[in-house]
Amino acid sequence: MVTERFGGDIRGCWAEDNPLATAGEAEGGHDFALIAGRFIVDPWLYHYYGDAPVLDLEVPTERTEALDRYGPEENWKRVPHWPHRAKTPASINLSRT
Repeated sequence: MVTERFGGDIRGCWAEDNPLATAGEAEGGHDFALIAGRFIVDPWLYHYYGDAPVLDLEVPTERTEALDRYGPEENWKRVPHWPHRAKTPASINLSRT
């Protein structure tokens, strides 16, 4: 995982909660790594759509691209770290609240 190697955390949103985001629109939502509060790392968009996998929020054109992809920053919610997300225990509440 990117954040295990470089630090930072995973941010994301549900599509219905972030209507301005284009990334994950068809999938119902999307998440990405935010490193040092500055770099967005999104290998999924690169592998599936060929989009640049890293954006620097301090570069104006890349910041614009990030906002187009992921919507307003206030909608980027921190996603909990689950080392084995595929085996998430049923006791963990995955609701949007």
